[in-house]
Amino acid sequence: MLTIRPLTLSDVLFAMRMVESAGWNQIPADWERLLWIAPQGCFLAEWEGQPAGTATAVRYGMDCAWVGMVLVDPEFRRRGIGQGLIGHCIARLKTMGVRTVKLDATDQGRPVYLKQGFVDEYGTLRHVGRFEPARVPAGECRIEPLAPRHRQAVAAMDRRAFGADRSELLTVLAEQQPDRMLVAAKDGLIVGYGLARPGRLHGYIGPVVAERMDAAQMLVAELGRRVNQQTVFVDTTALNEPWCRWLEGCGLQAQRRLTRMYLGTNDTPGDPSRVYTLSAFETG
Repeated sequence: MLTIRPLTLSDVLFAMRMVESAGWNQIPADWERLLWIAPQGCFLAEWEGQPAGTATAVRYGMDCAWVGMVLVDPEFRRRGIGQGLIGHCIARLKTMGVRTVKLDATDQGRPVYLKQGFVDEYGTLRHVGRFEPARVPAGECRIEPLAPRHRQAVAAMDRRAFGADRSELLTVLAEQQPDRMLVAAKDGLIVGYGLARPGRLHGYIGPVVAERMDAAQMLVAELGRRVNQQTVFVDTTALNEPWCRWLEGCGLQAQRRLTRMYLGTNDTPGDPSRVYTLSAFETG
């Protein structure tokens, strides 16, 4: 009764109906990006031939993969479709030899993932609101658009922070939002980068990775000005309490708490102290 097949561009309309039903923030461009970077990792569940749910598994080399966009049509819930999609993603990634599978779990989903062998890593937070920069340092860093000469340094910085090579994701994000992909430079060196993009309900600021907090503050302040939506989402780790307090001082409130979990070795965890905002719950 349940079949799972690759999700294609022709399924994006159904996928967006699931997004809207769940009250999520993605737009068609987010699905198109996932299909571009993970064409073999986007799945559609069908129940007796009818579209019933989605899931994605974005692979970053063999070090790590990210499971997300697990959405089930309300008409088809309580039939094991979500668990079937997650199991399908995990089995495919294991077959490919991926060493670590990660995701951000809601409180409702966490018990399911624990049963499948996932382990807690740390908490993540979603902040939302009208961003009003407060106490942004002046003059410490220079903020400028990403240029081709910056790409190698940005990719290396991101890999140190995230623990896997996300250069393809960053390239697609930069191509989709060229005026909202910024770097922070100090004394001729890149000390941070960040990106903003539109969302269905709120603008989205992330990822932002930086070597120092003042660089992250300046990046987020400028990105907030460029996002062109009244309110924004900023997803963060829960590890950096000073950073979270600064966001709250800028008018954002913590809306949701999730748990970052992993299955496998997690032998390249990265350095979350350098991750000031996440790329998204579906991509890390």
